[in-house]
Amino acid sequence: GYVIMFAGCPILWGSKLQSLVALSTTEAEYIALLTALREVIAIKNLMDELKSRGFNIRHPTPHIKCRVFEDNKSCIEIATHHKTRPRTKHLSVR
Repeated sequence: GYVIMFAGCPILWGSKLQSLVALSTTEAEYIALLTALREVIAIKNLMDELKSRGFNIRHPTPHIKCRVFEDNKSCIEIATHHKTRPRTKHLSVR
């Protein structure tokens, strides 16, 4: 699951059973990470559009940052180093 927060308040959250069959826990964690980051990208684009249209977003931080917490070391490795390995090459197909 995931919780997306803005100005210290949760604005979007989700937790559901994955519809894809994962071949490993690393793949399951990676799929969950991608699902959460898709939502973050959409909200970030919305905030950028609101700023460009002159909407005053009152928050002490002048720019939008994203902090992601992930506890699976293999998933972090795949997400940060985009190298295709024999065991992870099928991830890019999905």
